[in-house]
Amino acid sequence: MGIDHERFTAAPGEADERLRAQLGLPERYLVYPANLWPHKNHGRLIDALGRVSDIGLHLVLTGQDYDRAAELRERARRAGVEQRVRHLGYVEPAEMPALLRGATAMAFPSLYEGFGSPPLEAMACGCPVACSPRGSLAEAVGDGALTFDPESVEAIADALERITAETRLRDELRAEGLRRAEGFTWSATAERHLSAYARVAAG
Repeated sequence: MGIDHERFTAAPGEADERLRAQLGLPERYLVYPANLWPHKNHGRLIDALGRVSDIGLHLVLTGQDYDRAAELRERARRAGVEQRVRHLGYVEPAEMPALLRGATAMAFPSLYEGFGSPPLEAMACGCPVACSPRGSLAEAVGDGALTFDPESVEAIADALERITAETRLRDELRAEGLRRAEGFTWSATAERHLSAYARVAAG
């Protein structure tokens, strides 16, 4: 798989500040772009946010809600973070890079992913990533992300605490993430496929 490096880049875009103002984004926020499907694990992420010491940290969600938005709002209320969780719904692809560049970090607690391009897209935008290692995610992100057990609220909270509070860790993840994302181009993907086909053909 590859990512669109012309769109997902760490260089600020002219519309970044406009989008921030238009969406009313908080100063410091975690971003999680995922439809509200159960395996995306939003509930534990919200519970974990409630355990993070930085009460100025917000969570911005994107994606289709599939009639689960009310359920997650109630979860946020119980966790004491109702005013710090915001669901934007569908975000235009052209606006996603600005949302990623403005984020303090990406949190990606999915319980299963076929490939998991959002963490790589965040890395390409210079956004530090904390994510689950489930499915193909561990192979995709390599050493470019801080990983955690997605079934443990305590582990997720610890990862959120670290990635938002430890400046050195954030800088290391940003640098390694950019390097990691550079390897996921469509031309490199095509070359890997051709190599695999050649090996199969050779028997």
